[in-house]
Amino acid sequence: MPLHSTRPDNGSDKRSFLRSRTLRVDILSAFIGLLLVTVLTIALFTHHRNRQAILHLSGNLIEQTADATLRRATSYLEPAAAMAEVGARVAEDTFATNGDTSHLQAAAIKILTSYPQFAMVNVGDEHGNFLMPKKLADGTLAIKTIRRTDTPPTVTWKYCDAEGRVIRSETSNEIDYDPRERAWYTGARQDGGRHWTDTYIFFTDRRPGITASYPALGKDGRLLGVV
Repeated sequence: MPLHSTRPDNGSDKRSFLRSRTLRVDILSAFIGLLLVTVLTIALFTHHRNRQAILHLSGNLIEQTADATLRRATSYLEPAAAMAEVGARVAEDTFATNGDTSHLQAAAIKILTSYPQFAMVNVGDEHGNFLMPKKLADGTLAIKTIRRTDTPPTVTWKYCDAEGRVIRSETSNEIDYDPRERAWYTGARQDGGRHWTDTYIFFTDRRPGITASYPALGKDGRLLGVV
């Protein structure tokens, strides 16, 4: 005779537990998803704001650096142009009379030694005569003078100590330099006023540099030379 089982039926309890667990997992997953979306949204927003702030700050720093660089470059270079014009005014009388260059040389040396950024002072005239005091690495001076109007033409180097006393000198008739062909001279002649060269190789030092030059004019406006 068949008998009913006396063991309880747990199937419905298991299904109820599974449904309850699935609901909890769904709620937890939704919460985690919402949390991730919120965190991601905040992170993206913060990144955007920080990026904008950094770009703004970087722009300000670049602008300030450019302004500071421009001011420093101007203060470094402007004296060369100003002193070229002053030197040209001093040279005009000497050029006009083809007179003694000692006053012009003293003025050129004073200009050279007053500014640490100056490498040399070049003075040339339309006859090809040339005067150049220049600084040497040990702090002394060398003075180059070309006299094409002498017979015969000569080039002289005088080497002076820190006090300006001549230590030695060299004179030759072999002249390999003409100021009238150099960029600083031709540029001032063409511009009729203040001129800045491009970077070029200095004839004597064989090092790169730039030069500010200014024409010396006669009373009739004729070019006499360039400083």
